[in-house]
Amino acid sequence: MSLPEVPERVRLFGSKVGEAISRVMTQTSGNRWQLCVADEAVANYPRSEATQYLRMNLEGTMEGEAFLEIDAAALAVFSAGARDPKSGSAGGQGGTAVLSVLKGFGAQLEGLLAEQSGVAVRLEPSAATEVPDGFAMDLVGSIDEVPTPILLRLHVSKGLEMELQSHAAKPFLFPDAAPGSTSNLDLVLDVTLSVTLRFGQRQLALREVLELGSGSVVELDRQVDEPVELILDGRVVARGEAVIIDGNYGIRVTQVVQPTEA
Repeated sequence: MSLPEVPERVRLFGSKVGEAISRVMTQTSGNRWQLCVADEAVANYPRSEATQYLRMNLEGTMEGEAFLEIDAAALAVFSAGARDPKSGSAGGQGGTAVLSVLKGFGAQLEGLLAEQSGVAVRLEPSAATEVPDGFAMDLVGSIDEVPTPILLRLHVSKGLEMELQSHAAKPFLFPDAAPGSTSNLDLVLDVTLSVTLRFGQRQLALREVLELGSGSVVELDRQVDEPVELILDGRVVARGEAVIIDGNYGIRVTQVVQPTEA
């Protein structure tokens, strides 16, 4: 099957979906899972009666639908990695199996979509007949850097694709001061605040932290062409491009985050 070329913002969304699933399975199994968007569509994508479908409903400041199509082999790998050590069972049958295995996936995805603050992700079982026309991409994976039969197809609806593109094209506007607020601001303008420049982040299992040493490489959740974030008191206040100023890191601000976005 030949898949149409996926726009960059849609592909980035797919990367965040893969990272969210990877975090859930890494925390559940103790092994390092890594799911990423395949460069090309997987030939002869497997489908059978055992294929499972998961609907992702995005609500809030960004709305739309996406669907995960999980083949039987991938579901078996997920179930094995999520077994309850006491019962030896992953739980869940039929359409609920995916939700049982990927418990916590929605919350992880909401966290990765923090740049569109106020986005809620609601998950529910779905069926092949509900998958809409739109962009699709394949997610392939590895466990502890060993390639495994993890294969998922992510379908993004036209509505969500438009939402993703519109957020990317949203103009960067500096907020205006509220009328009559200047005198109050004058009282605190000289207060010194500490800000942090964040290039990305990653969750690590305790085992991985203990294995860190000189020369270790930690992969972050952000691509090199994504903006870095300026953090104040744990909140994103601006985004921009990293620059070098007299041998020190700096940031060229391209967006000041509105209070409703922070």
